[in-house]
Amino acid sequence: QVYAEIQKTIANMGSAPNAVLLQNNANKILNTIMNSKPQVLDNRMLEQGMYADVQFFVDELQKSKYDESNVEKMKSMTKEMEDRSKQMAVLQTLDSLWSLPLTFEATIAEQNKALDEQLTMQLLQDNFIKMGPGYVRSAVDKMGNPSYQILPTFSSFLYIKPDKLPTVKDSNGKEWDLTDYQSLQGKNGPASAELTMMVRLARNQMQTDFKLTYDPEKSENREVGFTLLDPKAMAKVAQAAQSAMMQFTTDPQKMFEFNSADAKGKEAMMESAKNSGYLVGPTVGGAFGTHHFNQFYPILKMKEKYNE
Repeated sequence: QVYAEIQKTIANMGSAPNAVLLQNNANKILNTIMNSKPQVLDNRMLEQGMYADVQFFVDELQKSKYDESNVEKMKSMTKEMEDRSKQMAVLQTLDSLWSLPLTFEATIAEQNKALDEQLTMQLLQDNFIKMGPGYVRSAVDKMGNPSYQILPTFSSFLYIKPDKLPTVKDSNGKEWDLTDYQSLQGKNGPASAELTMMVRLARNQMQTDFKLTYDPEKSENREVGFTLLDPKAMAKVAQAAQSAMMQFTTDPQKMFEFNSADAKGKEAMMESAKNSGYLVGPTVGGAFGTHHFNQFYPILKMKEKYNE
């Protein structure tokens, strides 16, 4: 279309005096215009050229300046975009790690609430009412006078979530502090694949560390040691276990549940029967389980003495 318009303009010009040097070859004019442009034309200019006459199009080409400053500016913008993309990739990769401490904190909060509710319901069966952090019930002393029986208070487990990420090694053995965001997204920071691998290692480490606090897969009966020192408690545990085991053969409902369970289920039911005589019984692994036992045992032990 440009070629046709240039050819039409040349034809309309007619003959010019010999003294006037005029390029009257459309191909040469068009090639001269295109060769003077070192960079690709932008879309805005092309669109304007489609709706304007040829002379305007040629004038725009003559006014345009394509020099090294444009190239350098484009390089700078490209580098900035690459840097920002890397920063975003690092943030997105680390985001899953920073969410773990929040998950840990929520887990402990949920378990604290569950223990509080469990203890409240258990003590309510013996008419102990929760008052603040403690439990109280009305009673009559040996002289027949009204009195109150008070149990020790229950305290939730205090959990402080991690405030920094682990330090892990890359494939070359170099250590990286994943909390140091500036180093990770810097010029010499790890590649995306390397960072992903390190994040996976850090996640495993954080989950392993949390199991030192809370590990439901490794329960432990911390009451056994105390029971061995108390013959009366040992006899009670043995009697309760025997009674619970007998129910699998005498109680129709228990028989049905036991016979319907798979091997793993039967093992769990038998283990529960063996522990039925303990005041607290098995608690989860880790510091949370220890806290659970240390809170429940003195409360339930005192309740047992009150009942006696």
